[in-house]
Amino acid sequence: ADTALDSFMGVGVTFAASDSMSVKAAYTSGQGTETSMAVRADLSADAMTAYGEYISNSASANGADIGVGGTYAMDAIGAYADYAMNDNASDLTVGATYTGEADAVSYSAMFEYAMDLTNSVNTYEYDVNGSYAVSEMISAGAGYTFRHDESTETTAHVTYTTEGGAVIALNYEVDTGTSADDGDDDYTFDAIVASASYSF
Repeated sequence: ADTALDSFMGVGVTFAASDSMSVKAAYTSGQGTETSMAVRADLSADAMTAYGEYISNSASANGADIGVGGTYAMDAIGAYADYAMNDNASDLTVGATYTGEADAVSYSAMFEYAMDLTNSVNTYEYDVNGSYAVSEMISAGAGYTFRHDESTETTAHVTYTTEGGAVIALNYEVDTGTSADDGDDDYTFDAIVASASYSF
């Protein structure tokens, strides 16, 4: 006998509610009685962005996911906040960034504080980076990251570029992350890598 195949149906729409606000909505159904619905609104005004979203899936044991957040940027300083909740969890994340440069030096810093409001668990993460153009041919830099899981990453590099297009680089990295996937940011790593390249 023939076997019936699962079927799905979905519709979606995106429209501009105004010059500064866009709205997206989608609905899908299929595979028995499972349905899902999502609505998101994005607002952009001068130095500020904000969003709100609602996602519901009939198969989810957590109920609907609701999220709101936004960003604010003023010159070298930026700030952001995100709040997410469903029937079983709620989380709030706030952060700030700073970037700048002076003469041959450029630098950046980030601090983020995450609050698991359901389990009363708070963690933080910060990152600092700096680079220095020693000359037109030599640049150097270093960075340090402390993650929410308390793993860290320390980096340093020196690059020499010749007038003929050759680049010689020396990079140092120590990462105490727990990931075994070298594509992840928290991949465990401890090495000095020297490289050379030439562009015609």
